[in-house]
Amino acid sequence: MQVFWQIWLPLIVCIALVLFLAVITSTSAGTDIVTKWSHFSTIYIVIPALVIGFIFLALLVAMIYGFARLIGILPVYTRLVQDYFIKAAVFIRLWSNKAVAPVLSIKAGLSGIRTFLSHFGF
Repeated sequence: MQVFWQIWLPLIVCIALVLFLAVITSTSAGTDIVTKWSHFSTIYIVIPALVIGFIFLALLVAMIYGFARLIGILPVYTRLVQDYFIKAAVFIRLWSNKAVAPVLSIKAGLSGIRTFLSHFGF
């Protein structure tokens, strides 16, 4: 029943609307043949735009549905990715501290020597 109300009824209403517009333009007040053919051509110009718009609407609905499904499973995988990035950050921090340690120890030693010598006026 839900399929009828959400899919078939709007589709039937849109088709009926297009047919109604076609009948209205064919029986319009203008009696000359040019007016009638201009109305027909207008309908035939608008209908492809409506079809293309319907295709984009269907793509938009599909993307919304896909994102809703993705959001349902995403927290598990984002947590895994976050854990891997935390492990990588710890690894990089550990090795960068090990790489900088000799330079820092030399600079700290030199600074200590300079401070020691500055107390004696050197």
